[in-house]
Amino acid sequence: MLPQGKINWISGELIVMPPIDQADQPIDVAVIFQNDNKVIPVSFWTPDDEEVQIDRVAEILNAATFKDHGSGSRYKVLARGLATYLFRIGDLWYEGRPSDDMRIPGIHTRRAGAYYGGKKIIDKRYDNPFKAPVRVAAVCYAIGDVTPYAFWWENGEHYEIDKVIGQERAASVRAGIIGLRYAICVRGRETYLYRDDDCWYMERRGKGHLHVLDVHGRPIV
Repeated sequence: MLPQGKINWISGELIVMPPIDQADQPIDVAVIFQNDNKVIPVSFWTPDDEEVQIDRVAEILNAATFKDHGSGSRYKVLARGLATYLFRIGDLWYEGRPSDDMRIPGIHTRRAGAYYGGKKIIDKRYDNPFKAPVRVAAVCYAIGDVTPYAFWWENGEHYEIDKVIGQERAASVRAGIIGLRYAICVRGRETYLYRDDDCWYMERRGKGHLHVLDVHGRPIV
């Protein structure tokens, strides 16, 4: 069980920490959006703007508070030989400890969250050959913005994002994608990256196509 304190990541000492319901400001967290709908934090920044690398995520649970009826995910993470909790509520992240006013719905809620509304059934049933799911590395900023900085194509090839040009709600009729569309620059070429909740997609020419396409449909190599 974790001690009821917050870690000073410079000295390694424990300091007094309020429950997550009364936690201070959100923090910046770098995450990986996986193809299986999981979001894995890889590092976070302290109020002193020091980056703390996460060695391992030990546990992920759905969590909800009775007080404000907010819900999200609780991550138990290990960093620098110490353990702490990160909480995700929407696109905002907090470092804190569980409070007495927090409940963990458990495995039934996690299963319901994964399949509720038939999203997975719909995605499987209407499998679009032009819709490519991708893993994305992004930073979730304390102000609520999510900025992608890299992604992995279906064949495992890694692409760094040179720049995010802009974002807007949009759809790709060809690929059957709707959500937040990011216009990004990759290897000097402009292309689109779509976000639908915790899933990210790009357009492709068809199944097995090995290259990312730019906005004109030309492969980026």
